[in-house]
Amino acid sequence: MPADKSDWDANLQAFRLELSDLRADLGIPGIGYAVISGGEVVESGAIGTLAADSSEPFSVDTPMNVQSITKSIAGAVVMQLIEEGTLDLDVPIRSYLPDVELPSDVLLRHILTHTSEGIVGQEYVYSAGRYALLGPIIEQVTGQTFERAIRERILEPSAMEWYESPSLSAAGGMVSTTTDLARYVQALDRGDLLQPSSMDRLAIPSKSIDGMDLPISLGWFAQRIQGTPVVWSYGQDDTSALLLLVPDRGSAIVLLARGGTMSDAFRLMMGDARKSPFAMTFYRLFIASPAGAPLPRPDWEAADLAGELQGQESKTEYSYEDELIGQALIHQWNDHQTRSEALFQVAIDLYGVGEQADPVIHFAGMRLAPGPVKKLTIDMGERLLAGHPNNRWLLYAQGGLLAESGAGAEAASLYQRMLDLPNQNQDFLHRLFDSWGWFGLARIYRDDDPEEARRALRSIINCGAYVCPNRDQAESMLQELKGKGS
Repeated sequence: MPADKSDWDANLQAFRLELSDLRADLGIPGIGYAVISGGEVVESGAIGTLAADSSEPFSVDTPMNVQSITKSIAGAVVMQLIEEGTLDLDVPIRSYLPDVELPSDVLLRHILTHTSEGIVGQEYVYSAGRYALLGPIIEQVTGQTFERAIRERILEPSAMEWYESPSLSAAGGMVSTTTDLARYVQALDRGDLLQPSSMDRLAIPSKSIDGMDLPISLGWFAQRIQGTPVVWSYGQDDTSALLLLVPDRGSAIVLLARGGTMSDAFRLMMGDARKSPFAMTFYRLFIASPAGAPLPRPDWEAADLAGELQGQESKTEYSYEDELIGQALIHQWNDHQTRSEALFQVAIDLYGVGEQADPVIHFAGMRLAPGPVKKLTIDMGERLLAGHPNNRWLLYAQGGLLAESGAGAEAASLYQRMLDLPNQNQDFLHRLFDSWGWFGLARIYRDDDPEEARRALRSIINCGAYVCPNRDQAESMLQELKGKGS
């Protein structure tokens, strides 16, 4: 980073403008940010209010639940304990927690990489329930509560303030601020929390038992953005958060926002930060751009958008492909399906999107109108499932795409495969997928096999209102089927 922070003024001005526009596009009430370069906070600030119906301004010191950013903190503590020789990645979880109900071959590394479900080690399956086991493991080997461990090992060395966190676990629930999350990132960069070898390891994707790269390293996501290694973590629920670090540059972005939209709209749970326009705006302005010469944002409404993008890219090595997909996802989130499809089509024509199967685009296909782009996502799903036959996101999305295309029998087979997946943690996500699968089967069978449809609908109703979001729809459809085919 240049010695004078003012060298970044033009980049920061562009960032503030684009961040404000993204906030408005997604209806986010308030968002705090901290831009870090060369290990220093170049600028921090906040835009918007505490809530949509509030006039109180959002602040970088507004305490909020950082959700799954807590996972990165638990992961950092585990890495410290590995450095100390107290924990071992290749030791079964049941060696630390003998009474836990897990397959005996689930190792510590499988929890950190979200590969403990299904066939152990084969598939990345995001599992907050399993990840929460790290808390009791930390407590067992340190003799401290999880709260005390993270306060002494992470917060105090980072000069972070502690806020009461009533729902704290290793999987989520810590309350913090934009300012303190920036201090956490800086402490990691300085080497105050982890040894250099551990930080290097965080930037290397872990591998499945089949030798395939996973989207995650150890407690942190890890990937390359246009050739640059990045490490990141996110949070999502009624608040959302994003930490994205570029270790080779000592650069990072810290974002904390009201509402889950900053994460949910871009399916960050699937493990690809490139889909986030927040991440890519930071990357373009502070990694791909030199200080004082920010690469411009394209005119996304240009009549000849392909020409606009080609013109911009003729002047730089930076590709706008990821930002284009992010824009398509924003429009899809806002139910602007025609515009979303048009942007996906530009991405297909200009960048060959679809030649490489992409889980996020595949999932997005369910909300597109019938047409060439939707057909592409169905073809993409076939290729994805060939390599990931036990991925519940892929099974669900491909089932939905096939059902809508009229291939009911094939769709029902995929839904049933999803419901029959072995070794699933009985948490909210698992029950959500069960609910989706049962409802998908009910819609397929409602005309030709009403009794089978009723059986699926009763499964949703019996699982409870809290864990089955389709309960009201299931009860309504069950009433429609009353007396039919009996």
